[in-house]
Amino acid sequence: MPDQALSPARLLLQGTQHSLPLILAAVPFGILYGVLAKAAGMSDLAIMGMSALVFAGSAQFIAVSMLGAAAAWPAILLATFFS
Repeated sequence: MPDQALSPARLLLQGTQHSLPLILAAVPFGILYGVLAKAAGMSDLAIMGMSALVFAGSAQFIAVSMLGAAAAWPAILLATFFS
């Protein structure tokens, strides 16, 4: 059956099924980031905002580590920009 004949609901179900392995692999990293960010003293809003705005997970971990070490903001921004 060609994709054009599939209903939107069926296409959504197929997309969900195809992305499930990736989502399951990303969940532990999200939990780890949240725990580390909370331990570094970030607010819940800042944690969610960083997750929404920063695409690279490595940049999130670098920023959280540097925040926990009380690094200067320019250094954090520079490190996350180049990670």
